[in-house]
Amino acid sequence: MLKKIAFFVFALGLGTAYAASSQEYMLCLDDCGASWEGCRSNPTWLDPNACFNEWQRCNSNCKQLYG
Repeated sequence: MLKKIAFFVFALGLGTAYAASSQEYMLCLDDCGASWEGCRSNPTWLDPNACFNEWQRCNSNCKQLYG
């Protein structure tokens, strides 16, 4: 009985950690979107693909950190 309770507590903790990690990943992607919008509204960029390239780099970084 004690083993079943210990396994349940372990599974509960693992699920909570996974949910927190998923939330951090989504927040990271939201930050990438916000910086992309800020970049697009900045008229000083000469290369039209610079904002898109930066957005892709940010998304890739989020995937490496949290994915």
